[in-house]
Amino acid sequence: GSGSGSGGRLTLGQIVPVCDVSGSMSGIPMEACIGLGLIVSRLAHPAFSNRILTFHSNPSWVAIDPAQGWCQNVMELAKAPWGNNTDFEKTVVLLMERLEAVQPPLQPAEVPGLLVFSDMQFDHAGGKQGETQRGER
Repeated sequence: GSGSGSGGRLTLGQIVPVCDVSGSMSGIPMEACIGLGLIVSRLAHPAFSNRILTFHSNPSWVAIDPAQGWCQNVMELAKAPWGNNTDFEKTVVLLMERLEAVQPPLQPAEVPGLLVFSDMQFDHAGGKQGETQRGER
């Protein structure tokens, strides 16, 4: 559920999965990314449940239908648009847009953290520290 875990840590309900589907991901790293992303998305806050944020040159939200079953969900996420590179700043902007659209607005303790599944081949994240922090509440 939502709310702070012990010691101020995030609980799974306070995490949005971000799956790197850029060109550098393939094989076991991509399979692990998809599987872990699906698990976390099912446990997320209702405003974000069954949604995965992709992480590539043009990030997007992928809606997951748990009624379709695990294998179908894996195939759907594997078919998500792939980009040749990564743009973390665009990913954060998409999350912020979703936060602004949620009704009723989330309380500060409900604002999720990001759990990024990636091979860490980030090639664009913005040049200024404040760019990814501007949405902090």
